[in-house]
Amino acid sequence: MPEKEIKIYSHIPSCPGVYLMRNSEWVIIYIGKSNNLKARVRSYFVPGAELNFAKKKMVKIVEKIDYIETKTDVEALMLETNLIKTNQPKYNVLMKDGKNLSYIKITDEEIPCLIRTRIKTKTGQYFWPYSQYFDTYSFVRFIRKLFKLGNHEKIEKFWPPCIDTYIGLCPGHCTGDRAKIDTYLERLSEARNFLMGKQENVVENLKEKMKKAALERKYEEANEYKNLITQIETIWNTQIVRDAIEWDATVVVMLEKYNRIFMSCVEVKNGMIVGIHEYELKNPLQEEARVLVEQAMIQYIIQEGVKNLYTDIPLENLSDLTELAKKEKISVRQPSRGEKVRILEFAHTNLLNFAYQEEMSWLKNATLSKKTMIDLLEKLWIENKTLQKKKEIVFECFDISHSHGEHTVASKSVLVNGKPDTKRYKKYRIKTLETGKIDDFASMEEILTRRSLGAIRGEDSWPDLIIIDGGKGQLGRAVLAIQNAKYKMQNEESEDKKRWTMNDERWIPPIISLAKRIEEVFLPKKSDAILLEKWSPELMILQKIRDEAHRFAINYNRNSREKSYTKTLLDEIPGIGPIARQKILKAVSKIEELSTWTFEKSQRSFWKKVAEALQNHGLISGEPFVSEDK
Repeated sequence: MPEKEIKIYSHIPSCPGVYLMRNSEWVIIYIGKSNNLKARVRSYFVPGAELNFAKKKMVKIVEKIDYIETKTDVEALMLETNLIKTNQPKYNVLMKDGKNLSYIKITDEEIPCLIRTRIKTKTGQYFWPYSQYFDTYSFVRFIRKLFKLGNHEKIEKFWPPCIDTYIGLCPGHCTGDRAKIDTYLERLSEARNFLMGKQENVVENLKEKMKKAALERKYEEANEYKNLITQIETIWNTQIVRDAIEWDATVVVMLEKYNRIFMSCVEVKNGMIVGIHEYELKNPLQEEARVLVEQAMIQYIIQEGVKNLYTDIPLENLSDLTELAKKEKISVRQPSRGEKVRILEFAHTNLLNFAYQEEMSWLKNATLSKKTMIDLLEKLWIENKTLQKKKEIVFECFDISHSHGEHTVASKSVLVNGKPDTKRYKKYRIKTLETGKIDDFASMEEILTRRSLGAIRGEDSWPDLIIIDGGKGQLGRAVLAIQNAKYKMQNEESEDKKRWTMNDERWIPPIISLAKRIEEVFLPKKSDAILLEKWSPELMILQKIRDEAHRFAINYNRNSREKSYTKTLLDEIPGIGPIARQKILKAVSKIEELSTWTFEKSQRSFWKKVAEALQNHGLISGEPFVSEDK
């Protein structure tokens, strides 16, 4: 064994504790615990140690190992968790959440407000981090409406009554009236208990108020309390029927999917689900899923102070967790039947959804890469070793858009190394099609002819792949357009005529079409379509560039229509420019009103040349005005 490696751990004692591995910059890269520190650390460096690739890579950069002695294994476990949380070492298990957790907060101002926030500070009272799939905006609005709190995010100074006060959804505390502020604080207290899961206390309190109001013959007030009680019980009963659990607990489930590991922690209080935490577990040392999840569970238990835990993970696989539970008196159970299994199923369903969303998010970002574009080209038909060496891989996609045959336009979207290059996007106005005629095939042929001539003349180089939005028909006309461009170039006097021949394959760039119905990929001279795997990076990159072309074409078509709608008779009169046209339209609401104008009035309002142009086209009356000076 090398002397350096022996020196690294020779000072470590054989006792329980925590070890901290540091790199050459003295940064902590890994934290571990053991009941025998020396034996554990030595196992990383002995010849023939069974370490996976990731651990071998980590060990190579270890320059120093510090340690902290503890009295027991459990003490070492808790210290390890706290140190990991503080230092976030590169090679430890880290729980990455969905980054979209939100809280409901009651501020601690003089007049507190109920708000929704993503940032947790030391001020105010927070209620559970809610999952990204929970609509906290709607829930906050519902709570405000339920308890008639108004829609105030913050009250810095008093104002006249808000509109909610007039419709009975706000007590009017925004006016500064002391009695109304007291009423608001009572309602806010009920809302706080509701959010804390104390629905029974809230209902009992409201029932007492309802009876008191009835005895005092305040029947409208009593009826309001009754309606509020009914709404709370409806919500409460709905969830209890769904969960059928009357205990406080934390439920932990795990899921292995998409070659990744996910964990969910569901908080239950008084039979109500009050919070869901969902994580993807980062595994830099390529540990087994069982080891990874146990470490993550211990971190969560210690950080959140969990005392009652239910999980679907076999307890015999959780030796460290079992030891911690005995020491800290934490109840850990693995239900196999009955109503408690239902909450496990609920957690699994939500975790599966979370995993799917994370995978889709990853695919969305991962697909747009140069490597994916090369993989797609190779998968279709192109095996070209020079692709890897190319600085840029360029895809172009063409789409047609029209409105019932009117304003037919086309667009070109461009991806370069996986990223949209909007500077290369292009808009085309179809020139060869008669107005009102619908012919996507002819439109596509015109656009590809124009594109091909530009490439052949050296004005714009060919891309690595051309994508046509459409099926076999559009693809056939696109190929025909490129071939027609060949013939046209043969008749042109240019160096290209001498350089290229009709049979030269370089005239035809790689070209495919993508049919939207079931995302079929068509290739020239092949009758059968290719179906790329759903959610595969290759298909998603095709969908991305196709959707970009579609969006660009539709926007251009819409702009063309809007311009035609705003066009007036003035646009067709020579001598009337944009400034004069704008001035005329400001002077009259309709063009027809100009018929009552004289030449003299027109000249004073605009200019003489404009007045003459209007009179020549019969839009104004009267003889030309000549000034006395002339």
